[in-house]
Formats: sequence, structure tokens, C-alpha cells
Amino acid sequence: MESNEVEPVAASVRSEIFILHLRLATDGERNFINCHPFQSGRWLFAHNGRVDREAVLKRLDYRYIASIKGLTDSEVYFYWLLQNIEHEDAVQKGLEAALRQVRKFSFTGLNFILTDGTSVYAYRGASKNEHYYSLFYLYRDPQTAGPLEYRSKEVDAFLRSKCLQQERAILICSEKLTNEAWTEIPLGSLLWVSADLIPQLIKVR
Repeated sequence: MESNEVEPVAASVRSEIFILHLRLATDGERNFINCHPFQSGRWLFAHNGRVDREAVLKRLDYRYIASIKGLTDSEVYFYWLLQNIEHEDAVQKGLEAALRQVRKFSFTGLNFILTDGTSVYAYRGASKNEHYYSLFYLYRDPQTAGPLEYRSKEVDAFLRSKCLQQERAILICSEKLTNEAWTEIPLGSLLWVSADLIPQLIKVR
């Protein structure tokens, strides 16, 4: 959707987990099938960066290839993660295996947010421009946190949430949205946030 369509849609959505991707498009036409987040079953995924689409595509099982609808490297990356999760039969092990392999290919940024509707996983990886491919998380306590209002320096979008004033939440973002105590996710690290909102950082070796 276009930028001016985001606010009315966002105002009507209710969920325990949200993924919002304000995209500066690189690969693929600007249309619905190339837009983040990508969805497959219970999984949602958004990516910041670029990976070698053809190198990853060659390693996908046929049924994942058949699921690809658009022309972006990000969607191929998404199915690569899902394929490895299925092969390992454990999310963390699958993500680590997928990332170890994809880091051997050409890429700029591997940053992603992935959720199965219960847990959230976020990874930060970059081959260059490490400060540009930043990723942070914040635990917000409703007893101390006020409304969130912020204008993104990257895409010049104004973000506002009054709901977060009353909700315990973890925010994950490429920018620090407030003056609160955000934690930077180190390069090469995977953040896992379970339903109890306890964040765990895992170094992917």
C-alpha cells in the first residue's frame, strides 16, 4: 500500500504482534505481492537488506519455490528460513543453520523480523554499512512509559501509538523510536522474544 494508506489501516488493526515495514524499494516492482511483510501459514516476515536471490533460490526445495509469488530477494530469503526451520524441526536451530549458509553468499544486509504469531525472532547482519543496518529493541513498562510519538529520520514517517502507554510490550526497530533505554542488537546476533516477553540474545556462529 502507499504511505498515505498506512494510518487508516493501522488504526483499525488489533493484535498482540505487529510487523510494520516502511520500505525503500530495491528489487521488484512496487506492488502488493512484493510488499513486506511476507506471509506463509502462521509465519510473517520482513527484511532489510539484500541477499543473492539466485544463490538462495537454487537451494530451495521445489514446494517452497512454488510458493514464491513476487520477484524480491526478501521473499526467497523468507522461504529459505522456513525450509531450514522445517528441516531442523526447531526454530532456533533452523534459523542458525539458514543464516550460517546464507552468510556465505553475496549480501548487504540480513536484518529480519520473523514471527509465528507467538514468538518473535529478529536478526541483525551486514557485510558493509554496519551502522545503516542497525537494529534495536526496547522493553516498555506501562507504569513508566508514555505515548509513543516519533518521526523516522530514515523514511520521514510519523509514528504514533497511545495504546503502548497502557501495554507491556517489546518493540524491535531499526531506529530508536524514543529517548528510552533501547538495547542495540549486536551484529551476527539473533533476538528471540517468547510470549512471556523475555528477550534472549543468541550469537549465531
